[in-house]
Amino acid sequence: MVEETKAEQTIETAPKEKEHSQPKFFMGKDEKIECVVTGYYNKETGILEFCVPGENQTDVERFNVVKHIFYFKRIPYNRLNNYRSQSMVYNPSDRSSSINILKLREYFWLFHLVDWNYTDENGNKIELKHDPNGVLTDESLDILYQIPASILDTAIGLFEHRINIA
Repeated sequence: MVEETKAEQTIETAPKEKEHSQPKFFMGKDEKIECVVTGYYNKETGILEFCVPGENQTDVERFNVVKHIFYFKRIPYNRLNNYRSQSMVYNPSDRSSSINILKLREYFWLFHLVDWNYTDENGNKIELKHDPNGVLTDESLDILYQIPASILDTAIGLFEHRINIA
């Protein structure tokens, strides 16, 4: 509580509350979901030692710290269900079906990765290329798959969390 004194009278006022934005129930068609992964690279060898989700700046004196940013477009519910059904694997021994998570993640990379912050050795941004149907081209996929698996797994895990399926 904050106390204000005015001419022999003390008035108690509640602290001002921060304005909260309303819950966002709908996303725009072109709205992007940002997923940040912080990579810690050995200063001598340049090899990735470990990575963490989000932005983190610890141990900067021991490592080269790099922020990797991936932007995904949203997944409509009907499309997500289509991905899930196409990722199903049947197990004949117990007659059950389950989702092959690696196949599901492949759909996310192919159809929903729209941008990133990667640059070449000259500092020029490496543009992702998509075919007319919006699918990541083989050329861009080849570049994507050169990124360490721990970075990609962390980024796609963040994306799954943001779309509430993790």
